[in-house]
Amino acid sequence: MVYSPQIATTYCAFSTFNSNRLNRFQKNFLIFSKNIFCPFSHKITLTNPPLSCYTRFMEQEEQISREESAEIAQNTALDSKNQQVQEEKQKPKKERKPRVWEIDFLRGFCVCLMVLDHLTMLVAGFFAPMWYGYDMALWDGFSKFCDLWFYNSLARRVIHPIVLFVFFAISGISCSFSRSNLKRGGLLAAVAMLYTLVTYGAQTLVFEDTEVLHTGSVFVSFGVLHFLAFCILLYAIILLATSKLKRQKWVVAGISGAIIVVVVCLYFFYTPPANTPKFFGIVFPPKDIHGNLTAFYSQGEISPGDLFSIIPYSAFFFAGTLLAPLIYPTRRSLLPKLGGKWHTPFTFVGRYALYFYLGHILVLAGILELVTLVLTGSFGM
Repeated sequence: MVYSPQIATTYCAFSTFNSNRLNRFQKNFLIFSKNIFCPFSHKITLTNPPLSCYTRFMEQEEQISREESAEIAQNTALDSKNQQVQEEKQKPKKERKPRVWEIDFLRGFCVCLMVLDHLTMLVAGFFAPMWYGYDMALWDGFSKFCDLWFYNSLARRVIHPIVLFVFFAISGISCSFSRSNLKRGGLLAAVAMLYTLVTYGAQTLVFEDTEVLHTGSVFVSFGVLHFLAFCILLYAIILLATSKLKRQKWVVAGISGAIIVVVVCLYFFYTPPANTPKFFGIVFPPKDIHGNLTAFYSQGEISPGDLFSIIPYSAFFFAGTLLAPLIYPTRRSLLPKLGGKWHTPFTFVGRYALYFYLGHILVLAGILELVTLVLTGSFGM
């Protein structure tokens, strides 16, 4: 084969000025040809042997092919990811079931009644004696009302258990709606233990002199938070034990009914003996159905500030878990047409009942402390 410098120059010029119109393989072939022919525009002798140029061309071709394959794979993966993102955005979001407003309303109403009840307790048992003295306190209208309501009111003795039943039954119904009772019960138990530590610190550091606190002390070892945590955890264990059963909700309802029967029978027909270990003070109430004091302990020995024993109050809680599948089979409000803004204050309190419970005593005590400062010129506690 004869290699002409003129042909090489012309071919190299063609490859230079027209390379933008060629595809990748044609461009690479022209570059390969240029490596062969262009040297003859300066020297007749072949400076780059055709075989070595062809080898370099093929190596460049393979390198470009690998780069293009990697780029195509990267673009494909990116397109796939973008497509998945678009599909996720286009998927209809799961509709969150609206809250059952009457549950929040009743819970909030019970919490408000509890706040008023605790207000009468603080005034009658703590602050009124500091304001006027024990003898003059009963002459003050508000203090007299608080004293009569909290200690001697027949209406309170009737309303108090009804409110407790509604509150604990609602708690049981709410647990039947939840899918994370074990977590909720554990968190509530942790909060309850923290509450115990706080009340113990308040009792030992702030209220060392309990002469004024004729109603008892503020230490709580098994109050409403501890009781609810126990019931929620017990209910969660029942759910786990029956999780593989086909008709689980009805089995759970049956177990709830059995618990109610056992608790009611123990409350009405069993009196623990005097040698019962004091630990069972969280199980049996400090007074029986007839108002007689329990023989084996007093409330001051177990939880003087507040005590909610497992008997009889667990029957209230499991009444809610028993009624839930009957009253709320679809877990939706029974009174949707009555929903509206009119019940917002109570539903708000009911939705955040735990925070109101933890903070209401401090708020009430702070307000009454300011009243004490105005009346006496000094803080009472």
